Amino acid sequence: MGILTTRGSQNPPKLLVVFWGMVMGGIALVMLLLGSESALQGLQSLVIITAVPFAIIVLLLIIAWLRELSTDPRTLREKYADTALRNAIVTGVDKYDDDFELQVVPSAPGTGAGADVESTHADYTDWYRRTDEDGRPVGYGFETDTWADGWEPENAGDGTGGANAAPTDSDDTTAGDGGNGTRRGQS
Repeated sequence: MGILTTRGSQNPPKLLVVFWGMVMGGIALVMLLLGSESALQGLQSLVIITAVPFAIIVLLLIIAWLRELSTDPRTLREKYADTALRNAIVTGVDKYDDDFELQVVPSAPGTGAGADVESTHADYTDWYRRTDEDGRPVGYGFETDTWADGWEPENAGDGTGGANAAPTDSDDTTAGDGGNGTRRGQS
């Protein structure tokens, strides 16, 4: 109550905190001394009635949070990886029983292991795009390791990249390259 009466101050005056503590304690004491069992039941009903709208808001927040998590970039990438691997294994078992190995090779559009998922869709790519002042995406050349507008991160030379460094992660290497870090599109 002290924070509320001082309009959000995180350190309300001690006298104010003591005042509100005594007021709240006094209200509880008066209700206990003067009220019968029905007074406490009325208070319980009031608390339950006032809590119902807040509970509905919390449930709506939970639903919104779960919907947001379903479009999270990590969730989408994991869904894509699961779909691609599942499709590759099913195809391998169908064609070769259990005598097959997985390789990463180009395939015809719509026939690859991840054919069910559009990996270039904005849900997968927009979250890591760097934009210019007008909000337009700025391209990145993976072959030349440069941004299309010539921008370089402040600490580009120290190997850590910057807050807006080129989009790279452990998934940005070609599978089966022996760990040499070859980027997609390079051979």
